[in-house]
Amino acid sequence: MHWLIVQNRFPVTNSALWIRPAALITVAVLCSAFLTSCATQGHKRSTKTGLQLQAVGDQAARTSLQLEQTVAALSSLVQNPQADLRPQYKSYDQELSRLESSASRLAKARVDSAAKMKTFLAHWDKEIALIHNPNIRALTQERKEALAQQFEAARRSYTNAETALNPMLANFQDLQRVLSVDLTPTGVAVLQNPVAKANVELATTRQILESVALEFRELGSAMTAFEESQTRTELQE
Repeated sequence: MHWLIVQNRFPVTNSALWIRPAALITVAVLCSAFLTSCATQGHKRSTKTGLQLQAVGDQAARTSLQLEQTVAALSSLVQNPQADLRPQYKSYDQELSRLESSASRLAKARVDSAAKMKTFLAHWDKEIALIHNPNIRALTQERKEALAQQFEAARRSYTNAETALNPMLANFQDLQRVLSVDLTPTGVAVLQNPVAKANVELATTRQILESVALEFRELGSAMTAFEESQTRTELQE
């Protein structure tokens, strides 16, 4: 009974006071970790955005090569037809399918890169607003604007590539439909002019795609925290 009386001399609020310093320390540690994490995540965001931009460049290069292979298969069928047209037609059909897939992946990569770039630039603006030194703030603002302008230039190049590539792709699909129902020597012979036109357009379209590849790769490299030769699995960290 005496023990119970002694215990009751200490209100519950006193024990709360004993606990509070430990709780405050825990909260402080968590807040510090959170702020440190926020401060160090920016470069990872930049690197992920840069790698996505490089992915656009890589896919543009692959699409350029696939375009050449598609035109080569079509030219072989129409300009150098064999006694059995079916293997050549099958080759063209397969190359066209690969070109369609490649162009689709390129379009998706470009959309993904635009979304990541928009998010990154918005994050950068928030960081700039927190910089106290006006000289440092001006320097990083200038750097951010330069990268934004570089991205806009790359985006315009991509638009030019779409303008050149999409009509060619549509014509290839039309030729595939024609050949699917009229795979005969005469049916192939009447396609000489469209195929000759595709060969003329090939060089220009490939040049535009290669420009897209170069611009996106350069911009992506300028935004990554490590050399391109290093493994990209570092993003998983």
